[in-house]
Amino acid sequence: MMTDAEIAAMHVRMTEIFGSRDKHLLWHLVHYARTSQKFDATFYDREPLLDVALDKWWSNEFLCGRRLTKLLKNVAFSDGTSVHVSDIWTMNYMPDEGVSIKELNDANIEEAEAKIGLGGETARLMLRNTYKCRSAAEEDWFIRRWIAS
Repeated sequence: MMTDAEIAAMHVRMTEIFGSRDKHLLWHLVHYARTSQKFDATFYDREPLLDVALDKWWSNEFLCGRRLTKLLKNVAFSDGTSVHVSDIWTMNYMPDEGVSIKELNDANIEEAEAKIGLGGETARLMLRNTYKCRSAAEEDWFIRRWIAS
């Protein structure tokens, strides 16, 4: 478990590296555009997208620096969904081959009780909020999936 001081130091370091949440999100977009890696996208006002990548055409245009303003108004995902960049809350890495049932079952759910937020929030609370869990069972599934990833 991390101490409050370690969490605060990690936040300071993230701010030193990225400068802001928006710049961190742009770093994620560049990374996922370059790698075509799968991820879960969570949003402020809607259900998450699971196991998606960025649309290949969108990624190519974005990496070439073409029409960036227009592209950021319509971030396109591999499932055909598109959203404004400001609607994206998190982009959480997922392995391309997915997460197996064994990996889900083997995930140590106790890790979700770790305080990782600046205000002392647990990973469980943060995942419950970002994935918009509707039940304890759904929450545990998302937590196991996140840990196993």
